[in-house]
Amino acid sequence: MRRSREPAPDIVANYLELDPDGPSGLKWRGRKLHGKPAGSKRDDSYWRVDLMGRHFYAHRLVWILHTGQSIPDGVDIDHRDRDRSNNRVTNLRETTFSQNQSNRAPYGKTGKKDIHFMPEINKAKPYRALAKIACAVKSKRFASLDEAVAWQQSMGVMVNA
Repeated sequence: MRRSREPAPDIVANYLELDPDGPSGLKWRGRKLHGKPAGSKRDDSYWRVDLMGRHFYAHRLVWILHTGQSIPDGVDIDHRDRDRSNNRVTNLRETTFSQNQSNRAPYGKTGKKDIHFMPEINKAKPYRALAKIACAVKSKRFASLDEAVAWQQSMGVMVNA
């Protein structure tokens, strides 16, 4: 899904200013809402700001105001702590799409990336680990989580906590 481009930095600065203590990280300026927090929190925890009849992610507008520059095509703005509602400048960084995806929270019962706990398939070896190497995916079953993590590391996979 292609993200719509944000307005130019000078236009954003005409309507908004940084508010490190505000819930969205932004507050209105030059409007009847001057000084009030900007935006609304969505169900997925992202803050959204309606500006000039369009919707924009607040963290991207915060980044534009902080840098004074437009966000280049192909650049994502990542929340370092994975908290989508924390739009403080110190919590944001420019990343590629791939880097942004690798910062996602681990899923599943193991809390480890690409290690799944599936006792219904194999009770003796309920942990299934995946290793993605040079466009190929290898998988192996283990009796313990520690064995699965060690195997991933031996395959050269960077293991997330």
